[in-house]
Amino acid sequence: IFFSNRVTMWWPLVWAVLMIGLPTVDGRKQATDIQQQCFAHDYKASFSQCEDGRRQVQYIKNATCTGPQLLDGDSVGCSCTPEEYIPQYGPCRNGYRKFLTYTHPSHCTPSRVQVPHPLNVRCACTEADIGSEYTKCDPDTGYQRLVHYFVNSCDPSNMPLPPPKEMLCNISCPSGEFLAPPHADCTPCPAGTYSVKGTWKDTWDEHLSHPWTTSCIGTFCQSWKGYGNYIDSGTQDHPAILSILSLTVPLMSDEANVTLVFRVESQWGWDFFSVYINGIRQDMSVEDTTGINKEWSEYTFDLHQQECEAEMEFNHQSHCLTRHYFDPPCPQYMGNAMQAEAVLPKNDARIGCEEDDWNGVHLMGKIAVTKRGNCSFVQKAESAQARGAVGLIIINTSDDPIRMVGDASTVTIPVAITAQQAGVPLLEDLTAGEKTVLDITTKYVKEANIEFYYSKWANPAIREKPGADRVYIKSVRTEGTLKAAKQCYHCKPGQYSKAGAAKCETCPANTFSKKGDADNCKSCPYHQMSLPGATKCTKSTNCTLEDYIVKRGKCHQVGSEFKSHVTYQNAFDPPLCSGGLEKPKAHQGTCPACPPGTRRSKKDGHCEICDGAGEFMRGDVCKTCPLGSAAVRELVYENFDGEIPENFKISCNGQCLDPWHFMTTHGEAEQGEGQFVNVLASGRGLATDSEAVLTVKVKLYTTGMVGFRYFNLFSPEVHLGKLPQTAVFEVKRQDTDKHPFHLEVPLHVSEYSRHILQYRTPPLDAGEYHLVFTYTKQPGVEFALRSLTVVGEESGGARRCTPCPKGTYCPPHTNLPYPCPVGEYNPETNKDKCLQCPPGLLSDPTRTQCMLCPMMMVPHEVGGYCVLKDCKYTMPVNNSMMTWDLSKLGLIHVQSRGETKEMNSIYHISFCSAIRDAPKAAQEEDPATLCGNRDHPSFACASVEGAPPVGLGSIPALEYQFAPKGRGDLTISYTGGDICKGTRSYTTKVSFICQPPKDKKEIVEFDPTRDAKVSVVDECDYHIEIKSALACPLCSNASYTWSLGECKGNKMQTKTWVLKEDAICYGGVMKVDEEVACTMVVNVAIGFNVFTGAVLLILGVFAVLILCVGYLVHTNRAMYQQYSQARTNECMSEELDDVPCAADDVSIPDPDEPAAAITP
Repeated sequence: IFFSNRVTMWWPLVWAVLMIGLPTVDGRKQATDIQQQCFAHDYKASFSQCEDGRRQVQYIKNATCTGPQLLDGDSVGCSCTPEEYIPQYGPCRNGYRKFLTYTHPSHCTPSRVQVPHPLNVRCACTEADIGSEYTKCDPDTGYQRLVHYFVNSCDPSNMPLPPPKEMLCNISCPSGEFLAPPHADCTPCPAGTYSVKGTWKDTWDEHLSHPWTTSCIGTFCQSWKGYGNYIDSGTQDHPAILSILSLTVPLMSDEANVTLVFRVESQWGWDFFSVYINGIRQDMSVEDTTGINKEWSEYTFDLHQQECEAEMEFNHQSHCLTRHYFDPPCPQYMGNAMQAEAVLPKNDARIGCEEDDWNGVHLMGKIAVTKRGNCSFVQKAESAQARGAVGLIIINTSDDPIRMVGDASTVTIPVAITAQQAGVPLLEDLTAGEKTVLDITTKYVKEANIEFYYSKWANPAIREKPGADRVYIKSVRTEGTLKAAKQCYHCKPGQYSKAGAAKCETCPANTFSKKGDADNCKSCPYHQMSLPGATKCTKSTNCTLEDYIVKRGKCHQVGSEFKSHVTYQNAFDPPLCSGGLEKPKAHQGTCPACPPGTRRSKKDGHCEICDGAGEFMRGDVCKTCPLGSAAVRELVYENFDGEIPENFKISCNGQCLDPWHFMTTHGEAEQGEGQFVNVLASGRGLATDSEAVLTVKVKLYTTGMVGFRYFNLFSPEVHLGKLPQTAVFEVKRQDTDKHPFHLEVPLHVSEYSRHILQYRTPPLDAGEYHLVFTYTKQPGVEFALRSLTVVGEESGGARRCTPCPKGTYCPPHTNLPYPCPVGEYNPETNKDKCLQCPPGLLSDPTRTQCMLCPMMMVPHEVGGYCVLKDCKYTMPVNNSMMTWDLSKLGLIHVQSRGETKEMNSIYHISFCSAIRDAPKAAQEEDPATLCGNRDHPSFACASVEGAPPVGLGSIPALEYQFAPKGRGDLTISYTGGDICKGTRSYTTKVSFICQPPKDKKEIVEFDPTRDAKVSVVDECDYHIEIKSALACPLCSNASYTWSLGECKGNKMQTKTWVLKEDAICYGGVMKVDEEVACTMVVNVAIGFNVFTGAVLLILGVFAVLILCVGYLVHTNRAMYQQYSQARTNECMSEELDDVPCAADDVSIPDPDEPAAAITP
């Protein structure tokens, strides 16, 4: 509006501005022409040589401008100008050169002109200052660029950057090559290095890091643990465990694979090692995955490119992320998200194993939800899939991780299994009829999940100690999990590689490599040698008998003599010696000496024992032991020669150079030089963390012991001093259903010495044992077992007669002492009979004396131990006697809660006798238990299906504890159970918490699922809590109070009995109401009230009497005072009349006045 109203006024002003602006533009063009002309600063002065003290000056143009190229100037003096001085700099450091001084040219002379101090200058760039990197990939073109840049602050004037280079985004390089800036193509690795198109794990830290994970399922279960050169599945102290090692890798190639090097030491057919890839178990040889394997096995498995993964949610809360562990074709809707309603089967079981389970349910297009159990996972999926389900969720029976396995080639729907805790809310909502919609998203996962499983189970027939078995993994190598290696890795010392190598090779024997970065290994100098993978050579020594292993065949008859074929072989391959004693030739030699207590059979040459009972070997003649002694058999191994016995099991944990073997060596110091003995040597170690293990299986038929002698072997080149090594001897009892025992003793091997050392165990009960020698190997050092003696071994021979110890007797012709029966004892040795205990006494556990049972306990009729009399316990509590009747519980069986089906333990507790002596009907409630068959009288034990039972207590002790509100709780502690750890035994504490019913007449039955709870305090101590009316003390007369009703016409009244308010009891005395005569019974409460009233009445009357007496005394005193005053006045009148008062009339003073003299 403004411009429209004033357009006439504004147009002249706009025209004037336009006219002025046109000449301005032309003026700018003229100014530009003027700026292109040369000025003085565009010229540089140039001086000629100094002649006659003068120099001629010329000016040379050094800029782009309009003007002459050269201008002549005047002559000047020969002194140097400031511009002519040349600065000098030091060497390049940290990207800069430091100013040092000035120099001047030769055509001028120095002068005292002021020259400015220059700054430090940047260095000129070199190739080392150039860095490079790859740009992001362009998804439209599939290309990326290799660009360069200066990594330091340098002068780039003389070093231009290389131009960028285009390259494909997904360049794949094979193993042995790498791709990294500044290379745009695959480049071979130089000699002494290698590269892998994936990962190679052959060095194991104690604790694993990403992407490795480890877990373990079971009781007291340990995870995998690294030991430098290998990793193992851990020492497991429970017979049922599952140890898992997992690795998830991306897949970048259709030919991806994983290579595994491992070794298994386990029970044949019971423990096994397995490999799962994406949930699919891989085919492996049974011989390699179970049993004892001394050699490393190598397997390569293909890694699948794709698998299906399902993510399920319900109620808009993340439910679970469960891998689709089956390996069927991916569903057709893979990659899409969908929603579907969840439904349950109509039947109460909610199992869904058959199609008929879904009758009456519209399952088409919905998600099936079932419980786990009764059939395979595949069958559940097929049943739901046949009715049109689009997915299946299986709710587990516990929260333990579980893997779905099976041939699911026919399953085309996503299947997930969820933990019980997460699935129960969903199950409750569906059972209540609440509509629940689940979200399912499925996608391709370009990765592989690799899992290594080691499963440990107990074999009741073998009684193998759980912790003895494991699997060792040496290396895991994956191929195709990377597009290209980003760098090359140096080989380890003792290895080498050629250019472009995919792995490093081990230096062969008699060669070495110090740094491991060469393309070959150097040969050892003359008179030196090395083992494979050596980093240096050692001096070669002369060969002796110790460098050869002697092997003898079985004895056979040659003419009238028995001979054995003797052969020799190198103890090490390659040999650790050269020259000296050559390897002896094979020949027919004498048979090895028979062990003590045996003799050489003249029939077939084998070693035989005395067949007769009670006979022992003296020389080559069998003799009979006298009365009171037994011919106890002994198994003796000494002067080791021939074949390794069948009951010897040798193994090595880690990397061992050689196994246990027989060796001929110099004898002990006391035998003198030049004497040779045959020993069992542990073999020398290749790594310091390797363990040589020798396990000897023995069976004692009577109480015995184990003794052995040992010393150290070492190479001459090993320096004397302290040894960083350990040796441990263990005795492990295997028939744990009898009485477990475990002994662990460190052996003294800390010094290099050939002096003999020895050890003897304490007495061992009859049973099956494993004698385990574990020696930490050191290079050049071995553990030598000189002899091993097992007293009481049934396969040995008797070489002496053993006196019967106290508490036993030896009848004629016996090979073992017999313990005295129950009720008998023997306080002396060398007896053939036991003495009878007096009536009422019981023989103690050692059978050396008789004893009385503790208070309230009596001897068991046949068990030979003390039990509660009538299974009742009575003690004074709160000035009254309380009695617990435990016979109503008798023998109970409590199953542990919250464990998997395989790990379920059943705890058995007997309160009236040992479990073995409990009524058969009570034992038959759980046929799986073996606790009742134990020789040791256990009152508490635990059993696991497929494993021997464990005694948790054999000696009962009772105690009473006061609880809140005056309630008393009884506690029974069972001690003296099986050996748990070292010398520590299992113990069990049972707490009785009284919970009487509201109706005292209600009949209560014990329900172990409801009324009992088991908790593990630690690995050796258990606690069982029983909350029930049967845990209450019995009611007694003192538990009741009574009241009387009103008298009736027949002069009778009702006496009502009720439990006291603070009485906590159940059962026992049951009081009933009764009719009593009114005059015969006085109510305690009424009598008390009458007595109280009478006392109060008497006290009131007495108080009134006191008041009355006080009133009378006070009144009498006042009257007497009035009388005395009147009498005094009368006497005064008589004196006036000169009539004296009577002599007997005297003045009585007021008692309240002070005493004064009385005037007659």
